[in-house]
Amino acid sequence: MRSRFLFAALAASLLAASPALAQSASLTVNPDVLTQGETAKIQYKNPSRANQAITVLIDNGSRRNPQTAVVEIVLDAKGEGSATWPVPDWAGAKFNAPEATEVFCPIVR
Repeated sequence: MRSRFLFAALAASLLAASPALAQSASLTVNPDVLTQGETAKIQYKNPSRANQAITVLIDNGSRRNPQTAVVEIVLDAKGEGSATWPVPDWAGAKFNAPEATEVFCPIVR
């Protein structure tokens, strides 16, 4: 009985901690709906990566004709940084960065 209680307490504490760990980084792209030929601003925040460079992987999500792009962002002492990206002729773009939730933006012409 005691081991069940300890296991339940451990599981609850791990579940409570995991959202905090997963949300230590944030990735944002502006505007929310991108326009072909214009520029998107990519922002990344993660205090645990202060004074480092991170790589943002961008792909069009296509299985037939996959296309990718890479953007490097240099973070300041607070772990914050941004970069711009020229929006190509894709239907949409998926943005991925370390420890951050994927961001999807549709692209219009």
